[in-house]
Amino acid sequence: MVDGEDLDHRRRDDDASIEAQRDADRARMLELLKTFTPSQMERYECFRRSNLSKTMLRRLFKAASGVTLNANGLIILAGVSKMFVGEMVETAREIMKSRGMNEYEEIRPEHLREAAAVIDAKDGLLRRKRQKSLFTRGYA
Repeated sequence: MVDGEDLDHRRRDDDASIEAQRDADRARMLELLKTFTPSQMERYECFRRSNLSKTMLRRLFKAASGVTLNANGLIILAGVSKMFVGEMVETAREIMKSRGMNEYEEIRPEHLREAAAVIDAKDGLLRRKRQKSLFTRGYA
C-alpha cells in the first residue's frame, strides 16, 4: 500500500516533469520565432489573435450533424477549425508562391480551391457524399 507521503512525492515529481516539458517547449518555440521573417511573424501574430465565432461553429456543427455541442466540444471544434483554416491559408500561400505571386497579394478563391484539393489529396479530409464546388456563388 502506498502512503500519503509517497503520493505527494510522486505528484511533485510529475508536476516538475510537466513544468520542465513546458519550459523546453517554450524554448523551442522561441528559437523557431527567431527564424521567422517579418512577414511570417506578422502572419503568426494575426493567427494567434484570430478566433472563429463560437456561435457560428455551433450552428454549423448542428446543421452538419444534428447534434448540439457542449462547451468543451465547442472549444475543441474551434481549435481544430482554426488549425484547418491555418493549413488552408498556408497551402494557398505555397500555391501562390509556386505561381510566382507576391506573398503580399490577396489569396483568391481559386487558390483556396486548389489548396482544398491539395489537402484532400493528402489527407482525405474534405471527401463528401455529394460534390459541391467550394467558394462559388449560388447553388449549382
